[in-house]
Amino acid sequence: MEFPELGQQCSLQDCKQLDFLPFTCANCQQIFCKNHYITSAHDCKCLNEFFRKPEPTQPSEFFTCNKEDCKDRSPIALPCPFCKQHFCVSHRHHGCKDDLMNSERKKLEVEKWKKPKEQYRAAQENCDRKVEKALRKAETTQLQPMAQKIRLMKIKGKALGDGKIPADNRIYFSVHPPATGENSDLKPAPLYTSKDWSVGRTIDLFSKKMKVPNKNNEPNEPKLRLFKLSDGALISSTTDIIMANLIDKSILNGDSLILNYVSEEVLKSGSSDIPDDLLQKYKSAAV
Repeated sequence: MEFPELGQQCSLQDCKQLDFLPFTCANCQQIFCKNHYITSAHDCKCLNEFFRKPEPTQPSEFFTCNKEDCKDRSPIALPCPFCKQHFCVSHRHHGCKDDLMNSERKKLEVEKWKKPKEQYRAAQENCDRKVEKALRKAETTQLQPMAQKIRLMKIKGKALGDGKIPADNRIYFSVHPPATGENSDLKPAPLYTSKDWSVGRTIDLFSKKMKVPNKNNEPNEPKLRLFKLSDGALISSTTDIIMANLIDKSILNGDSLILNYVSEEVLKSGSSDIPDDLLQKYKSAAV
């Protein structure tokens, strides 16, 4: 008598034997007969996958040594802890640490001398303010000619202008920039021009040196003019007059002037002097 419902066939393709006491592979969970239940007998796929060696992969990126004339390439980055660049083993000591230390040393040297320079600058500014106050006071006394000479000497040492002007033709001024807003910097600049130049040419030179926009040749635009700091008066109603004709008459060599904008309507009206409130701001900036 046959009992087909009993037992199971071996899973091996070349065997298929009916076994009444079949074995189950602990790895692949398939049924095998007593001759093929050992993993090596049925070439167990699970164990083959487990023990399979991974295929070597090619690195997707190579790192080239940053040392000049070195072409060494590595799949592993070896960044320098100081400059963060990649270097090969042969050039891992490439001197950037020494450069960094030298740079830090230079910074310390700069900081060392920075404070004394600032202290000197502050002391010089304080001294200049005291001298200016003394000169202002002297100008109202019999010492006015001496005060003017001292002021002229101070301006000559720092003045800027056209280097083509002969030294014996130069006249010097302390020139304040235009007031363009509430917080305008009204501190003066030492400048010189030529005795033979016109007022217009002098204004062009001063505006260029002070980097002030000049639209004197454009219609319907505010015009730049020069005023005296002492009383705010316009030094000349016309710009074609020669500077030599104004010296020792309306202005002095070494005077303090104001370069400011005036509308065409105000110029035509004849009331083009600097307003008193603005004039006081200029005088405060000069001290």
